[in-house]
Amino acid sequence: MWIFRWAWKVIAGLLGVIGLISVPEDTVKWGVFIESHIIPYMDSGWVTAFSILLLGALIADSLLRFQKWHENRGNGQDLAVSGSWSQGLGQDSVGVNDSRIPLTDFRSLATNAGWNLSGEDELVLEFCLAISQAALDGEIKFFGRKEEHISEAANRRQKLRPIPIEHWEEFNVEPIRFMSCDDNFSIMTYILGSPAKGYRDLHVDKEQAIQWLNTTAEKHKKVDPKKWQ
Repeated sequence: MWIFRWAWKVIAGLLGVIGLISVPEDTVKWGVFIESHIIPYMDSGWVTAFSILLLGALIADSLLRFQKWHENRGNGQDLAVSGSWSQGLGQDSVGVNDSRIPLTDFRSLATNAGWNLSGEDELVLEFCLAISQAALDGEIKFFGRKEEHISEAANRRQKLRPIPIEHWEEFNVEPIRFMSCDDNFSIMTYILGSPAKGYRDLHVDKEQAIQWLNTTAEKHKKVDPKKWQ
């Protein structure tokens, strides 16, 4: 039957191509064998029957392989797209979170909202104390990388995680780095005069940060920073 003859030709051709890419010696031989020993006898009944069985087996095998691939993909084993996010946000497996922005971006938002954070130390200190208070009050959710290692590279590999509210009972956003650093990882929490380690690479929830800038932050713009000490 002509349909099986063409099917065998396709199989022979595929085996030849696969052989050239992967295992030339064995696979190409199979392609040549099919082309020279099977296709010429396609008119005999037993070859036709064998062809039907073989093609059915190939189709069944293909369906099973597709089903297995689909199941693996559903179980998250298709890793073509993995947790690359991230180690700009540190290669977290936390994944991309569009509502979370680095504190360097928050600084730009604050500047656009009327805060002069370009170098007036008292204003920067006031702002950092204010956002630290907002974190303690639960107005702004903060994220960071726990500073647990001496090595900076090891700390950069830490996952970006929510900072517990209790952390802000003693820690504040460090104002000098907040004002001057372009590398967000350098912005950290600290306790004045203490070697205690906190979090680095601070991020905030964008919507909460904007809401705070438009509301609570306004009352801090003209407050004497000494009242925060």
